[in-house]
Amino acid sequence: MAENRPIIIKKIKKGHGEAHGGAWKVAYADFMTAMMAFFLLMWLLSMVVPEKRAGVEQYFKEFSLFDKQGSLDVRQGGAMIPDQDKPPVPQRDQLTEPAEDGKQPAVQPEQLKGRLERTLELNMPEIKNQIAVDVTETGVRIEIGYDENDPLFAKGSPELTAKGARAIRLIGTQLRDLPNKVEVEGHTDAVNYSGGRYTNWELSTDRASAARVALQQGGLPPEHLARVSGFASTQPLIPDNPSDPRNRRISILVRNYVPPKEGGLVDAVGGRQKPKEPSIAEQVNATIDKMLSAEGRERAAKAATAAEAKAAQQAKPAAKGGHE
Repeated sequence: MAENRPIIIKKIKKGHGEAHGGAWKVAYADFMTAMMAFFLLMWLLSMVVPEKRAGVEQYFKEFSLFDKQGSLDVRQGGAMIPDQDKPPVPQRDQLTEPAEDGKQPAVQPEQLKGRLERTLELNMPEIKNQIAVDVTETGVRIEIGYDENDPLFAKGSPELTAKGARAIRLIGTQLRDLPNKVEVEGHTDAVNYSGGRYTNWELSTDRASAARVALQQGGLPPEHLARVSGFASTQPLIPDNPSDPRNRRISILVRNYVPPKEGGLVDAVGGRQKPKEPSIAEQVNATIDKMLSAEGRERAAKAATAAEAKAAQQAKPAAKGGHE
């Protein structure tokens, strides 16, 4: 009976399985991203001074997402490290810095424009059509035009008329309390000046200088003047007709206010102060300073003192030489 049992032969087919999927590529990409973030974090921490590194360590030991006193409050949509000390970039609707105790309140361009127009209309309504006030990207521009019937400055002469000098002094009284820099420009038409060596360049520059004197007589501080220049006929108000008398004008630009920063570099052209760019290490340490509030540093100091006291107590039995 044993000899009649069937013989079963198992044949194993050797070969490759089905093609692998692409899930491993996603996992590998996530791994490489995590490693890059890890090494970037290590690089940034290497720039932190040891004292602040200890403060960061203590900060995260006591950190809580739901702590109202912490730097992050998710229920109020807060940010962990607010950049409150960074000065805002001056925008078109910001002429002066925010008001503080003992300082002049902030003045917006539209407010300054309205104030100038009201002052001129109230005190000198007969010349309101010769002075245009406009808000531009760089500040508030005041254009003092030329009218042959009632000019504010004489034709072919740098001298202001009595009415023109009074109008510019009135503008100076409105600008004297502002911290903004002021530029004064003189412009002429394209008609050549028939005065020998005296050209439209000298004429436009002298008119700008005469306007500067009138502004200072109105109370504008000399240190607020950024530039006094003449452009002759190079920047006509009517480009299609450079000889148009309306191109004769004096322009006063009240520039947007840029708060000065100590240690900054001065722009020789615009008179603005360029803040010194901080290094990466300085930015990292400054960010950590913001993260570690005064309360956090105080808690870290108390924790360090308590740890030292505990270590001192544990060292006393060992000094006696054995256990009780």
